[in-house]
This record gives sequence, C-alpha cells and structure tokens, in this order.
Amino acid sequence: MKTKKIHFIIGFIFILIILFLFLFLIGLMNNSKNESVTSENLSNGSGLVHFNHMPITYSLDINTSYGISSRPISNNDEYERERIRWAFELLENATDNLLQFKEVGLNNTADIYIYGVPEFSCYDENETYSGKEGFAGPNVDNETNQINNSTVVYCAPYYALVSDPYISGLTLEDIDLKNIGFSWKKDECDVFPMVELHEILHALGFDHTYSDSEDLMYPIDFKIQSCQGNKLDKKTLSCLKNIYSNGNEGTCDGIRLYPWEEEPASEIEDFTWESLPIKYSVSNCNNTQKLNLERAEGIFESNLNYNLFNLTKEVNQSNVVFTCMSPLSDVNLNLETDFWTTTNYFPAAQPYYYFDENKSIEKIEIILFGQNRKCGGIELHELLHAAGLRYHEGDWMYYEREVCSPNGLIDIQSLDLIRGLYGL
Repeated sequence: MKTKKIHFIIGFIFILIILFLFLFLIGLMNNSKNESVTSENLSNGSGLVHFNHMPITYSLDINTSYGISSRPISNNDEYERERIRWAFELLENATDNLLQFKEVGLNNTADIYIYGVPEFSCYDENETYSGKEGFAGPNVDNETNQINNSTVVYCAPYYALVSDPYISGLTLEDIDLKNIGFSWKKDECDVFPMVELHEILHALGFDHTYSDSEDLMYPIDFKIQSCQGNKLDKKTLSCLKNIYSNGNEGTCDGIRLYPWEEEPASEIEDFTWESLPIKYSVSNCNNTQKLNLERAEGIFESNLNYNLFNLTKEVNQSNVVFTCMSPLSDVNLNLETDFWTTTNYFPAAQPYYYFDENKSIEKIEIILFGQNRKCGGIELHELLHAAGLRYHEGDWMYYEREVCSPNGLIDIQSLDLIRGLYGL
C-alpha cells in the first residue's frame, strides 16, 4: 500500500510539473506576441502609422465651466468622461485587446491628451457656429511612422438659459455667455459613442473615408450620423487589427491613414438640360408627397412664367426621379444633403447628380424624406436643384416654403438665375 501511495504521489507531482511547463510555454508565447505588438518595429515595414507600445495612455481634461463657472451642470463633464472611457473599452474589446488603453492623471505625461471644452472654444475668430463636435490628430515621427502623442478636442454644444440666441451663422461676438450653458447631453445619442470613437481614431492616425456615410470615419457633418452608428465598422476594425498585430490579422485596404490627404474636391457647378421641358417622375411616394410636388411645380412655373417641368409616369424616360424614403433609410449622405431648416438631425432630401464624360447632366435622383408633411417645405428647393441650381443662394434654398398656398415667400434671386441659365 505504501508503494502504491508513493507511486501516486510521484505521478501527481509529475502531472503538476507537466502542467506548469505547459502554462510556462503558453506564457512565453503570449509574451512573445505582446513583444511583437509593443516593439518599436510595429508595422514599420508596411509604413502604417502606429503607437509603438501598449498600453496607450490617455488623460481627460473635460471642463465646460469655462465662462459659466457660476452655473455648472450637475455631473455634466463626468457624463462625457464616461462616454470616452466607454469608447476606449469598445476598441479594446473589438480588437481582442490588441489595443490596450490606460487612463492617467492630468499631471502625468500621456500618449493621447483629451480635452472637452465649450463649443465656442472650438472656433477661430473668423468662424461661425456650425455644430462642430470635435477635432483630433496625431504628432507623428515621419521617419519611423510612430505616433509620439495625439490631441483630441471635444466640443460641448450649448443651450439657452434665457432665450435661445442661436441662429445659424452667429459669430462669437453675438454670443452672450451669461445667457447660455454647455451640456454634453444636449442632442446626444446614448446608444453608441460615435463622436468619441471618431475623434479617438483620428488620434490613432485614421483619416476620413467617403465611401459610406455609416463608417465611423465618414466626416460627421450632420447630427443624424452621430445617431446612426451602433458598432465599429468592419473595415476600420480590420485595419486596427492589422496595425497592432504586426500584419498578422486583418487588412488596411481602402483605409485612409496619416499623413492626411486633401479632402476630395467638390466640383459643384450649375448646369442646364439640353432640352426643355425637364421630365420628372415620382417613385414610392404617397399621395401627400405627390400632391406637394405638383403644388411646388405650379408655384415655381407661375412665378417663372414658363412651363419648365413635365410630370411623367415613365421613370426610365425621366430626367429627374423623386423617390420618397424614410429618414432612417440606408442613404449615403454627402455635402449636398439638404436638411429641414429647424434641425440637422433629419435630412429633408438627398440629391445625386450623374454627368457624362463631357460633364453634361445625364440624370438626377432626388430622395425625399419625411414625406408625410401636410404642406411639404423642401419641394421648391429640390425643383431648383433639378432645374440646374446647385448652390444655396436664394430664399427657397435657405428657408422652408410650404406649398399648400400659392401665396408666400417668392425667391426672386433663384428665379432670375434660372431665367439666365435658359435664356428665358
């Protein structure tokens, strides 16, 4: 019995030794993987911009009391801090901890310095308020493509304490700080930290992309985009894994990285159709929207004194196709997206222009949103686009014009431009 007991003890010790060696080897493999990720040669061969160590540290200086210190909002800045921490956690989890972040105090040196300031602090002297939500960028060693450090600035939107002073185009001199406050929760989307992730990715070296308005790195020109996203898009995630696995995972194909490229030029010019009238058709619209388009055509042509448009049922033979959709539909928004005057959360219309190789207009598709408005408001605007005007110069381009009544604001400027284009 004693011999069997001794054999059992020896066998048990042997198993423990084997288990220890196995765990030791696993540890070596993990350490080796971590060393490859944190080495100074990380992704250097492929030329991709990167931090050369883990964890990447960040500090949070979120302070909206500047200028309104006598009226701080309870837990306001902590709300934004938590959203930023949430964004970092999402990046860690989505990359299987290839990316690791650590928050440090304001007195410590950080890899990413993050500031949260009142919105007016985000503009130059000559700029006007346009809803800037943040900006960011890396400081890169151009020889090694390593990021030395990065800066991120988030801009807290303001709200009126007395009466709303906001009119699009206000300058800093027009704003009375005594009558406004700043809140991160104002007009915020709680389901996903879209803006926070967007700016952090800039800090990691990611540039804007323009292929899909739902990509994290599509320029956030419109508030609706801040509310559309609810996950990291696959292309961005794949590139992050590629960079921080030394190329062992993922790919950065189709991703724009530092150094920043110039924003794509927008060749917006007025145009004319070769022949008149302009044939237009209506698709997927309810009776209210169809009626509003016809009313808008009547107002337009009665003031122009010319029958410029002709409604047709033949979609394939029309110059312009109006299609009605939901505001939450999968539509690629761009710089020509038209929004309702009262909000930049929901688009009113999205025109797409198609030109041939000689830059002659071939076809226009105009998507109309919110088609249940009783008296419309965007139809005259879009008819001017369909007629050849692309700049927003006249009253019908700046303000909503309901079409239930023919009497109302007349856009003399745009009508004169149309007459000039077609020699009317």
